[in-house]
Amino acid sequence: MRLALIAALLGLQLALALLGVLNKDAVTVVPPLTLEATRRVAAGLLLVVLIAARRSRLRPSRQDLVDAVLPGILGFGFGRACVMVGLSLTSPTNVALIDSGAPAVALLLAVVVGVERPPRFAVIGSLVALAGVVGFVLVGSGLGAPNLGDVITLGSPLAWGGIYVYLARRGEPGSLLRRTAWFSVAGGAALAVPGFALNASALPLLLDGRVLPALGLGIIIGLVENWLTFRAILVLGAVQTAEFEYLVPALTAGAAFVLLGLPVMGAQIAAGLIIVLGLLAAGRARASARPPERTFAGDGLPLAAQPCVVC
Repeated sequence: MRLALIAALLGLQLALALLGVLNKDAVTVVPPLTLEATRRVAAGLLLVVLIAARRSRLRPSRQDLVDAVLPGILGFGFGRACVMVGLSLTSPTNVALIDSGAPAVALLLAVVVGVERPPRFAVIGSLVALAGVVGFVLVGSGLGAPNLGDVITLGSPLAWGGIYVYLARRGEPGSLLRRTAWFSVAGGAALAVPGFALNASALPLLLDGRVLPALGLGIIIGLVENWLTFRAILVLGAVQTAEFEYLVPALTAGAAFVLLGLPVMGAQIAAGLIIVLGLLAAGRARASARPPERTFAGDGLPLAAQPCVVC
């Protein structure tokens, strides 16, 4: 299960990197928030249709409101808004660097609130990966002078790092699919006002040939990314799940090199290797610290799966 989830998360980061490359052309036609709102709303509605087709309960429970709707509004309505406002006030490099800090925020919060106690070398590996991301971003372009935009952009990693840890504390939902659907719907609704109402004239441009590939891939990703992330949080933990975000900058640059022929500097390749080595070290430290499953002789079942003879 763990290896399958890790492989799926790697595939998700690669798909997100490819989406980032396709978005380069798409956002020259439609505003970024309009594109993002459309894919989120479409994915949320398709998930609602899927639940209805399975004749499962669609109406959100009180737990869904707390675990899906509120985080969706916080992450997309507040977090994405902070990024967009920050881009209008400070340099894109500053925004990219600050926004990459969500896994570090998740690590800090997880330790503070007691959700996780990662091994020392897992923490070191995670920080090495963060250093690789910092180096990767700074190699491409220097930092701009710090200003209010940097402070506003901090809202995004704080929001998303908090969401990872919050959902880890909440534990197993009544329905993971329903939680995913309402998280997506809430996120789409939060983006709808700036994405649709303020850019209504751009809606017909969503059918432009330069937009449709990004929109189609974005909707497909939207159908699986939140479900996969929520599942990974339950199995791998908040911090390790969040750390996969560190791969996106390097994967996006690699996809841009393959698809668009954009150059990749040697220093960026070195920074990408540092990211990978840091994540591998962190994962190895967690695996070494995880106690092996014990079994009773002859039955082959994990100890946790045995019936309780006392209670």
